[in-house]
Amino acid sequence: MSSLEWFVNSDGTTGTSVASVYDKRYAKLTFDTADVRAIYIDWDDGTSNSKEDANYQWVQFDYPISSTIVEHTYTQSGAFKPVIQTVNSQGIFSKY
Repeated sequence: MSSLEWFVNSDGTTGTSVASVYDKRYAKLTFDTADVRAIYIDWDDGTSNSKEDANYQWVQFDYPISSTIVEHTYTQSGAFKPVIQTVNSQGIFSKY
């Protein structure tokens, strides 16, 4: 992944990864190549970052993309560092 930008609304008002309970954030994800077909995002507001306890989301696309905006409502307060993994058109998973 090449970059992650935070916004507090869909109009593009710049935000941060700091949130309170029920705060909505928009993460703009930009990738190095235009071959992303799915994204796994652990938003870092679950009990832990294990797959069993994480608050995660899968986003799938009908065609390869190079960027997207994903919405998330936080379930805890704090500063968060999402864990992101991508899947390309050949089904290859990136590192986290």
